[in-house]
Amino acid sequence: RMVVNACLWALGMEDSIEPDGEIGFVGPYHPVTFNFEGYRRGVKPEELSGWDSPIMREDAPVQRKQ
Repeated sequence: RMVVNACLWALGMEDSIEPDGEIGFVGPYHPVTFNFEGYRRGVKPEELSGWDSPIMREDAPVQRKQ
């Protein structure tokens, strides 16, 4: 929410900032544990485009860097 409010402030749209404004993800969100040695294998950028696409495919296997 802070990033969205900061963007509105930077654009001079302070009047649009609401203290209880809802900020939610668009689409399902399936993150991988954050580290530098893992990523979802086989996920292509075009699969993550659009409003209805998942932010990260849940069924994509996690690949460990060797």
